[in-house]
Amino acid sequence: MKSEGVKLAKGLSKVALLAIVVVVVLGSVASYLAYMYLQGQASPAIEKNEILLGGSFCLTGRLGKSGDDFLKAIRIGMSIINDEGGIYVKDLGRKLPLKLIYYDSQSDAVRASSDTERLILVDKVDFLLATHGSILGTAISNVANKYGVILLGDLGSTLHYELNNHKYTFTYFADVRVPKPDQYQTMVDLYGKDRVEDFVRSMPIITQRPFEAVVDLLGGNIKVAAIMTDDDLGHMMLDELSRLIESGIGVYKNAKIVYSTFYTPGLTDFSSIILEAKATDANYFFGCPNPTEGVILLRQMKELGWRVPVVHMQRAGSASEFQEMAGNLVRGLIGPIGPEPVGDPFFEEFKRRFREMYGRDPQPTEYGPIRYLILLRDAIERAGSIDTEKVRKALSETNTMILGARVRFPLGLGHSEVEFYVMQYTEPFKYGIIYPKEVANMQPIFPKPWD
Repeated sequence: MKSEGVKLAKGLSKVALLAIVVVVVLGSVASYLAYMYLQGQASPAIEKNEILLGGSFCLTGRLGKSGDDFLKAIRIGMSIINDEGGIYVKDLGRKLPLKLIYYDSQSDAVRASSDTERLILVDKVDFLLATHGSILGTAISNVANKYGVILLGDLGSTLHYELNNHKYTFTYFADVRVPKPDQYQTMVDLYGKDRVEDFVRSMPIITQRPFEAVVDLLGGNIKVAAIMTDDDLGHMMLDELSRLIESGIGVYKNAKIVYSTFYTPGLTDFSSIILEAKATDANYFFGCPNPTEGVILLRQMKELGWRVPVVHMQRAGSASEFQEMAGNLVRGLIGPIGPEPVGDPFFEEFKRRFREMYGRDPQPTEYGPIRYLILLRDAIERAGSIDTEKVRKALSETNTMILGARVRFPLGLGHSEVEFYVMQYTEPFKYGIIYPKEVANMQPIFPKPWD
């Protein structure tokens, strides 16, 4: 074959030979450009027709229902924005609709990490969304910041993002863990003392308002039985509560922890723990179970006759799955909640569409995620672009009201400043605000229905 090819070339004219060379070269260039485009290293001038969002959501597994709540909200929120033509991008002089690509992480951090890498490298998403959970949030944030892709979502409460300068991660979920001295210095070195002090001052206190809401009903003395999950959120909540009670300031002056324990996530028999707590004089139950654990706890508390006056569940309490499984056992349950944006046009339209689809009002976990769509829309419109760095800068400078609450990022990344109210359920999917008094629309109800 090689010798025949030489003879053929000798018989060709110079013009024909030149033409063959040109064709070969052009073909090689085209192949190279196609390869580079598939590798994401070259971008032909293709008109941008949509803003592509991507997410690895917890749709099954331990956190499965919370991911389903998140997806419901995002789909409805996107439909509202898209029915208005999408998000206006000044650089393009027109609106772009939103499109979503998502995978099920199965509540697994390793899978969430690989899903996120696929969304970035294969699906070429513009922005990332994420459901909550500190372990998964950390895994997703690590990938997003490795590739420099903006990530928004309730990623769990952790200082990991701030300490590692995850400047592409933005979450409305507030951190309540005061940095330790070495952590504080790390953050000062990264962001400057003034911004770190602002960050620390803006941290909410999860237990303060619930305590204020019930302290008078409990005779001025709060005696806590803390039954916490052995995970990041459980340790964070108990650390915060212990620190505040030790300070003895304000509402914590006459408060004490009379019982505390950690349990392995997924526990199905709490009877020994409940009996130990029941043997104390606790009048305030504090826990952060997932929805399934929360229902088991309530059922076993009823069966074992533990009639603790106040039940505060931090994680399970506002999940729709919890309402469905627990039924009337949720009556009287309290928990912190962000201000409900009553009267906000976007929220009212969201509620209307939600009712049409599901026949009831949305729960906090089912409307909270739309804040991220509004936050992203606001940042893109202020940036006038979907360029990552321009939108990241706009997000970092956010200081605005979104669905009834002020959102800002003191460090230019990480957690926002959040104000909490206290809600209490009257029946499944129905609740009212009991504190602060100036916004309350109902009085606290006691005791529990099984009393």
